Formats: sequence, C-alpha cells, structure tokens
Amino acid sequence: MRLPSPTTPTAPDTRPVAPTATVRRRPGRRLVGALVAVATLATACGDGDATRDDLVANLTDVADFSQAEAECVADAIYDSGDWTQDELNSVGGGLVDDEGNEKVPGFGDALDAAVASCAGRS
Repeated sequence: MRLPSPTTPTAPDTRPVAPTATVRRRPGRRLVGALVAVATLATACGDGDATRDDLVANLTDVADFSQAEAECVADAIYDSGDWTQDELNSVGGGLVDDEGNEKVPGFGDALDAAVASCAGRS
C-alpha cells in the first residue's frame, strides 16, 4: 500500500457535520416580545415610575427572555442616559400614540439594538 505524497491532491472532506447544540432565536421575534414587555410597563408600574427592575421582570415574564438577556437589555436602556424618566414612563402602554406616531422618537431603534446585542445570553 502506498501513502499519498504531500503534493498529491485529495478529495474534499464531505462527511456530515453534527449540528451544534446552540440555538439562537431570531432578533426580530425577540424584539416583538420586548415591545410587548415595554408596553406592559404601565400596567406593572401603576402610577409609579417605570424602573429597570420592572423592565427586567416584564422581559423575563412576558417576553420569555433569560435573566441575563433581560438584564442586558434593561442596562442598555437605563444606563445609556439617553432617556429621561418621563420618556421611559411614556413608552409604557406602547411605543406609538393613537395616531401612530412614536411617543419617544428613537426609542424603538434603541430597544431593537439592545435586543440584538443581548440575544443569546444565558
């Protein structure tokens, strides 16, 4: 039996690759869950201010985020310094008003970015 020399071309490896155990959810589906969680902040907070802890609780309870994902998203929103407490309170109940206008311009995009960057944390 003769072994191939290092310069002899060989056929490409066509063996099947076993699937990995990591399953990543699509950020679009996660964003919908986050939007619902933010919209329900008003209900959770009653007459008080919407807090980071309220958002974490809603993301885990309503949107089925892991604790790590929810904390990451909440940190991104609350620690950015981009939103006043009044703006955070106003997005509770939904991101748009009755006429379809964004209540807080840019908040939906910020939430989308936070969800995308935090997806898959455990």
